[in-house]
Amino acid sequence: MGAPAGGGYNPNMAAVGGFAPGMAPGMLPGGGFAPAMGAGGNYEFTEPENIIIRGAGGRSRTWGVMSIIIGAIEVVLGGIVTAYGFTVSNATVKGTLIGLGLFVVIAALVPVITGKFYMDAGGALTDVANTQGDDIPLMLNAVSKLKIAVQIEALFTIGAFVLGLIVGILAASGVFS
Repeated sequence: MGAPAGGGYNPNMAAVGGFAPGMAPGMLPGGGFAPAMGAGGNYEFTEPENIIIRGAGGRSRTWGVMSIIIGAIEVVLGGIVTAYGFTVSNATVKGTLIGLGLFVVIAALVPVITGKFYMDAGGALTDVANTQGDDIPLMLNAVSKLKIAVQIEALFTIGAFVLGLIVGILAASGVFS
């Protein structure tokens, strides 16, 4: 049972002014905040909660951008190693370089692809903190986007590892020589 909107008043704590000792108005035991109701009875996060949500949104968006940039650099480096592998005359070295380069390119596609989803999740979290009146539906949308980002990253990481491993084995066996 939460505290009423507008403060952390607890009738059982009437002897100490209605507030639990050491707790600010609106705080619940454990450090959370009591629900604040906006216009029309919609839940509205408090400003301290919005700061946390906005921060998570900013970090998610920043991670998305960094992932795309790092992944793109890795794709280029893997492409360079692969291209160099085609110029080498020693068959063993050639196969190794081509296999390694292709493995890096395949693995680097994961952050490039998932970065977009982390950016979307970050934008959705920021929307929760910057709007009034629709916090619960917006938060559910943001959490859903974050869930998709994590799912895609997990699936693509496993897929890229398996595909990269197959390419590496093929390269080591001389297929690219």
